[in-house]
Amino acid sequence: MPPRPSSSVYLEPFHLDDILQQISEQEWRQEIRTLHALIDENEELKAELNGLRRIWGLIYKIMMQVNKAAEQLYMVTTKAGRVVDKQRKIWIANCTAF
Repeated sequence: MPPRPSSSVYLEPFHLDDILQQISEQEWRQEIRTLHALIDENEELKAELNGLRRIWGLIYKIMMQVNKAAEQLYMVTTKAGRVVDKQRKIWIANCTAF
């Protein structure tokens, strides 16, 4: 069986200059406009993301403060409950003493 002929893709020289000549100036301008539009959109998205990160950071700090306040309220109400129970027992003891 005779050897298979090599593909012409591998035999022909490949140069970027050849490709560049095939692309028209108008196509290049369109590509550049598209690239600039994508860069602008990327910058807008980065700015939006940074803004959202700042907002998230503030929300997180507020939630940490709310959590701390809730823990303090829990401790205060627990202590107050114990004091009320103690005073109730004292009052009941005084009422039955008569």
